[in-house]
Amino acid sequence: MEGQRPEEEARDPGRACPNCGSRIGEDWEFCPVCGIPLVPWCTFCGAELPPGAAECPECGMPRKGTVCPRCGTLNARSFCRNCNEPLTRAARREVERALEDPLFLRAAELAVKLAEDFSEPDTSAPAELPPDILRLKELLSAVKFGSPQSPQKDTPAPVESAPVAAVRSRSREEMRAEYERMKAELNSILGRMTPPPGSTPQQQRNYYSARNIPVLKKIRVKVAWICNFCGCWHNDPDECVRPDLKGRWVYDDKIVIEHKEL
Repeated sequence: MEGQRPEEEARDPGRACPNCGSRIGEDWEFCPVCGIPLVPWCTFCGAELPPGAAECPECGMPRKGTVCPRCGTLNARSFCRNCNEPLTRAARREVERALEDPLFLRAAELAVKLAEDFSEPDTSAPAELPPDILRLKELLSAVKFGSPQSPQKDTPAPVESAPVAAVRSRSREEMRAEYERMKAELNSILGRMTPPPGSTPQQQRNYYSARNIPVLKKIRVKVAWICNFCGCWHNDPDECVRPDLKGRWVYDDKIVIEHKEL
């Protein structure tokens, strides 16, 4: 529409990002591809922005976003959308509060132990932990060794780590029962972690981002398709010369990482 401002035009359904041309949703605050803000307010703190302002008069963050010093991603919010690095003063303060939160520390302990014990239960070699879990271990180490930003008070008792040999000798049923017990405790804690009443949308996002707990979920994935024609293993039925004779899928358990939706 003639005379329509870029911010308003970008927010129309079916529109494209005015910066990179990617398709964007009607109520999106910023483009997920290039990171440019699409709304007339500060995406970091929520303050109204004067027309043509290069930075927010409230929090001082640049209108065009900020580059994460950890991974180089352009961001329009207080935490990096790629690696979750805190990028603003408010974000760093929220991380400090999280490190004083017994619920978060207990959830972090459980998440790390679940990843270490159950990522590769049938192998003797240690599994390579996901980046999100490694970041949790960094935070827990900061609390344990008393970094300046992480007080040691109210720290919950650490989860006892069983010897590797003992873990390997447990039956699959015992391991599954232990997994479900720890998973249930972790989910219970996550359900109790809520922002203070009256928090703004930006403060709520900061609260959850600072307490970003990856939740492990065990799923069944297709490994191969065994045909009835010759018993060969295929990636899918179309690879067989006689898919009409049918066959069966072979499945395997896999642990994936999920995050609490904001």
